[in-house]
Amino acid sequence: MQLNHEQANNFYSLEYLNSQLNSELKAKTTQTEYQNIQNILEVLNNDIVDVVKLREYANLGISDQCIGLRALVWKILLEYFKPDRSTWTKQLQDSRVFYNQFLDDFLRKQKLPPQKIIDEHEEEELKKKQENNANQSEANHLSIKKQESDPFSKNSIINHPNRLSQGSSQNKMKFQKVVDHPLSKCSKSNWNSFFQDSELFTQIEKDTERTRADMHFFTSHTQREVRLQIPFITQIRQEKKKKNISQEERHCDVLSRILFIYAKLNQGIQYVQGMNEVLAPIYYVFQKERAFPLFQEEGFLQIEADTFFCFIKVMGLLKDRFMRQMDECQQGIKRQCQEFNSYLKAYDNDLWFHFEKLQIDPQYYSLRWLLLLYTQEFQLNDVIRLWDTLLSRKNILVYVFYVGLAILQINRSVLLDEDFAVVMTNLQKIEKMDILQIIKEARNIEQKHINKQSYQDQEESV
Repeated sequence: MQLNHEQANNFYSLEYLNSQLNSELKAKTTQTEYQNIQNILEVLNNDIVDVVKLREYANLGISDQCIGLRALVWKILLEYFKPDRSTWTKQLQDSRVFYNQFLDDFLRKQKLPPQKIIDEHEEEELKKKQENNANQSEANHLSIKKQESDPFSKNSIINHPNRLSQGSSQNKMKFQKVVDHPLSKCSKSNWNSFFQDSELFTQIEKDTERTRADMHFFTSHTQREVRLQIPFITQIRQEKKKKNISQEERHCDVLSRILFIYAKLNQGIQYVQGMNEVLAPIYYVFQKERAFPLFQEEGFLQIEADTFFCFIKVMGLLKDRFMRQMDECQQGIKRQCQEFNSYLKAYDNDLWFHFEKLQIDPQYYSLRWLLLLYTQEFQLNDVIRLWDTLLSRKNILVYVFYVGLAILQINRSVLLDEDFAVVMTNLQKIEKMDILQIIKEARNIEQKHINKQSYQDQEESV
């Protein structure tokens, strides 16, 4: 099927997705995989998408061979797109406008502050200080008059430490306006804000530079014609300049922008190391949309905007886990590790008891699993396949527990027979495990839990 220009410019053109259902796709996929692609497209072709059915098919895995399919499905599962297809175009336009405004506010228009800016807050603080000094001066003046009868007194004017600077309250120093400067620590100082932003961006860039170091993709150039200039002179950029290394935009630079804007909009949490790992699979999947025919320059901005808003959706689930002050709260990461431990005790008491005997705190191995949704445990393609299943669940965070239990069950025989060092080594190196086996085992554990819960509910109702 030949697409016209308007259809091709629409990243979510179902005509383009449907056009891929041909003999070429059939040859590249298994019969089961091809059938699942058909099922997903059948659901998407309705004016109102049946999200329940979409979850069912996405749970089985979304094929890479149908270009753009996974990106679209993820956006629906993350509720970035509503089931009503007629709202999608406006959603795209709105997100692009909002994100473009964020770029303007926090990056494009961010420049070194002018040399002279009046800081009202610092001005007010200085004014108060000067008034206090003047009042103290007046008090000292009155005290001195009383002491004039005894010039040899310890507190006499002769011995008074302020005697050279005494003056009447009528000679108060005139207040001068304060000029904002690079060393100002005032909270409202433009210079102070600029340096804080620069420090924040530097921290983010150090992490994004190392994101998925095993893959060339994130350090490769985006091939974007219009490059967004970053106003901050970071250490990485200085070193590149010294070594005459190209500073063309790379995919990790896009990650830095997204994370910086997220931090600016979420001052309560800002940026925490590990967020880059959560962002990476979303961006990687959405970048596949560049393969759409007649992809244009503005498409880069749309992909970046979509990635940003879907990242916000995921962080809505994980935000509390990244906040240290929330560690002991129900949704904090420490409490969630304890919750996972209770799931292990209920499902496999023997393995739980063995861990207790070895004094293996659940945080030692499960903290990263629960905080980063397994993004650092497997190769990216395996992470993406796992996320197909995770995002298809209504209660994603509970299913994360089932995945963790599945990993433990598959390694159970080894874990039960070894000491602390060997157990920890096995738990921290699971990247070579079969992701499909883990997903299958997680489904079995989930079903057993559902059956057990149903049985208990029946018992209570009798």
